[in-house]
Amino acid sequence: MEEIVSQRFKKIRDTLNLSQEDFGKRLNVSRSIVSHLERAGTMPNYEVLHNLLEKFEINLNWFICGSGKMKWTENETQVVSEPQAVYGEKNVYEMLIKEKDARISDKEKEIAKLDKQIADMDRLIRCLTEENNTLKLEPKKKEAG
Repeated sequence: MEEIVSQRFKKIRDTLNLSQEDFGKRLNVSRSIVSHLERAGTMPNYEVLHNLLEKFEINLNWFICGSGKMKWTENETQVVSEPQAVYGEKNVYEMLIKEKDARISDKEKEIAKLDKQIADMDRLIRCLTEENNTLKLEPKKKEAG
């Protein structure tokens, strides 16, 4: 099973043997932010990403893509610049935007599906209401048995 960013984030904390509280302090965020990043599968913001890479010497390629080693070495080049985090040819900011857009697209599809279900229910209710107004409904007679 392929690791996702949240699993790698937790793996860093576990490797350092730090509680969520202590890890958060070292990254300048609250324990709840650490917990959220470990569960949600979302990319940390620039400040957290920068602190993670700088303070713990984490390999950006490993953290984002899952390739290479967790720790980066002196002979590897790592560039994180604001407002965009860039690694080689990959623009992390653009990757995050694409991921966000994909999630929005999924939510829009869910909303469209729910809208269709509501419209179908509305038509059914109108149909039943019209039938009720035009037909005299009599209770079913019990069959003699």
